[in-house]
Amino acid sequence: MPPKIILTYFPFEARALPIRLAFHIGGIEFEDRRVSFAEFGAMRDTLPLGQLPVLQVDGKTYTQTMAMARYACKLANLEATDPIELMAVHEISEVMAECLYKAPSHADETEKKRLREEYAGNKMKKLLKFVDTRIAEANKVHAVTDTVTEADLSLAMIVCMLKNGTFDYVPQDYTDQFPALTRAYDALMAVPAVKAYFALQDK
Repeated sequence: MPPKIILTYFPFEARALPIRLAFHIGGIEFEDRRVSFAEFGAMRDTLPLGQLPVLQVDGKTYTQTMAMARYACKLANLEATDPIELMAVHEISEVMAECLYKAPSHADETEKKRLREEYAGNKMKKLLKFVDTRIAEANKVHAVTDTVTEADLSLAMIVCMLKNGTFDYVPQDYTDQFPALTRAYDALMAVPAVKAYFALQDK
């Protein structure tokens, strides 16, 4: 009997995208529970670390985006089978997560803009250049292998945030300077199940 899965996050993609995409690609049945900020405030004290996303599996609640993404990829059969390739997948995923988590913020918008622009010109560029080099070295259809893995989904998390303008004060075309990364993103977007997912979101 398949597990009962409930993913809870806000009504936008960001950190939940790798999880949602993995379930969608794999045809895994789950409840995609999208809550408002007000609803999040009401439930915050009940969450394991007081944050979203969380994944409830058969009544037990789990946290941490990349852990949930790996679970989703396992169910969806999106894992690399070779140990070295699997390490390369996780390497890219962790770098992409770091790219998001290390992004500076500030209550003052002027200062936040200054910090984000500095971040985009230094640390963020270094992280994405590393990923771009790794993808170029692999020279596969997707980021690490010829099939979609967690690496592609975590990459999409950042690229989509940039392209839709939710990564504040970083240009929407920022990743255009990384050709291999862009190629891997385009390959993922061409996957029929991924196209179908985003078509559903546009309705």
